[in-house]
Amino acid sequence: MDQVVCTGEEGYLSSCSFDGWGIHDCSHSEDAGVVCSQPTVYHGDEFDVRLIGGPSHSEGRLEVLYNGTWGTVCDDRFTIVNAQIVCKQLGYLGAVKVYPRAHYGSGTGPIILDNVQCRGSEQLLSQCIHLEFFFSDCSHSEDVGLVCSNESMHVLPNATVYLVGGDEVFEGRVEVEINGTRGTVCHDYWDFLDAQVVCRQLGFPGALRATHSATFGMGTGPILLDNVECVGSETNLGQCDYWSIGEHNCVHEEDAGVVCLDTQPTVPVRLVAGSSSAEGRLELYYQGTWGTICDDNWDYNDAVVVCRELGFPGAVSALGSDAFGPGSTKQRILLDNVRCVGTETDLLSCPHDPIGVSDCTHVEDASVICNGHLVPPVRLVGGADLNEGVVQVYLNETWGTVCGDQWTMKEANVVCRQLGYSEATRLANTGEFSRVNGSVLLQNVYCTGLESFLTSCVHDEVGKITIPSCQDHTGDVGVICTGTPILAPVRLAGSENSYEGRVEIWYSGVWGTICDEDWDSTDAIVVCRMLGLRTEGARGIAGARYATLAKLYSQRGVNIDLYDTIKYERIGL
Repeated sequence: MDQVVCTGEEGYLSSCSFDGWGIHDCSHSEDAGVVCSQPTVYHGDEFDVRLIGGPSHSEGRLEVLYNGTWGTVCDDRFTIVNAQIVCKQLGYLGAVKVYPRAHYGSGTGPIILDNVQCRGSEQLLSQCIHLEFFFSDCSHSEDVGLVCSNESMHVLPNATVYLVGGDEVFEGRVEVEINGTRGTVCHDYWDFLDAQVVCRQLGFPGALRATHSATFGMGTGPILLDNVECVGSETNLGQCDYWSIGEHNCVHEEDAGVVCLDTQPTVPVRLVAGSSSAEGRLELYYQGTWGTICDDNWDYNDAVVVCRELGFPGAVSALGSDAFGPGSTKQRILLDNVRCVGTETDLLSCPHDPIGVSDCTHVEDASVICNGHLVPPVRLVGGADLNEGVVQVYLNETWGTVCGDQWTMKEANVVCRQLGYSEATRLANTGEFSRVNGSVLLQNVYCTGLESFLTSCVHDEVGKITIPSCQDHTGDVGVICTGTPILAPVRLAGSENSYEGRVEIWYSGVWGTICDEDWDSTDAIVVCRMLGLRTEGARGIAGARYATLAKLYSQRGVNIDLYDTIKYERIGL
């Protein structure tokens, strides 16, 4: 590849523009590389804070004292929730405004903190997570400032949400109305969790995807929200983290949008008290209030129905005994003895006791953990080429095989399409490929053939393998796919760290490099996203900084085998 130009929003490197496969005027001294954001964050080291450059002591540029040095804080991801922690640490009741872009002037010392993220319960800014000290991709033009107050606390308003410009009612540019003013939302940090909140607020069961760069046309009013970051469990977009209302560094070409799942739920359900939108205590909205579900007879099939209703591709586990904490004593327990088969479209379609009739207490509240990844990864291993092999799926933070009992071409086609191939040629016989060790994760998989992901198909609980022929890998299923994969795999080579290295891409049966002409951070973001790595702070590296593959392996005294050296590092899945 040469002359690669990405916008940064692409999901795959092969979706970016480039001169064409194999067309270039480069040598390997120009091989491109990337450094993805490291998967580590820091918190806990105490430091002082102060406000400088404002007209009063209660406002100004935020500076922190670390190891005897005062420095500034970058405005990336810095929102009113973070400001609240700073102001309370300084002795004020709270924060009323956040100012990005060096509103109180640029600092002169080092930039000490970047990507600060507080939950809101911290007592000190040092208790919030952030990137490594002095590690930042900012300049002092991005120094953050804030306004504290002893008179009124910042109250997150409810936002009325609209979808505009789409061809269907379930898609469009996101517009919000807050305090009587209507405007758009900037796409900075706009992601699937934010889209989930919008779609659920509008009554849809979940989001299909978040869109960027004015996909549904540009708005004309003010841009009201920027740097929106939702946990995913919020019931209103105004409850999410963001810069102060009306503060932004965007233009309407960056208006955010969503595409929601187009099936209207009969009764809304939600997950609360989890660490992400994919897990938590299950609650049901009935007659104007949210209530819980008792864990009597609660099992994996029930969790599958709930997760699909919420827009997730599948379930990981069903939990009881208030695993995510009990509901409020003011809440009703609305359902008991739920008995889903697993194919129902919503929870109330499952058999259950009459609504509101239960002999449970809140210590028996039911919970679920859903498969929260938009594209649960699958791969083929042990074959002579990338388009064939034993099927493995990544669930519960591990790769494992799939038992082929009852498998047909419908299941095989779903796997091949998820990998980017057009379809499956055939199912592979047991023993046709190299035997794979490790866990067997799925059995009794049943697909209609229309699913986008294997984990969207009906299957038994992850890791619960009861069929004897499945337990010893003799039942592992393999497939052979046909066609050139649309989603060309990439890998990082030449570094000891999994998050950085020379970029190599698989095409027509060989691994090749990418020329560094026009290679920049937006291209690097796409690569890091493909590999499942964090994209914040990702940067492109030019000039063949990383050793060639042959040199790297000859130094270690290891024979080069392309299939043995393929790595799909996915940190944080």
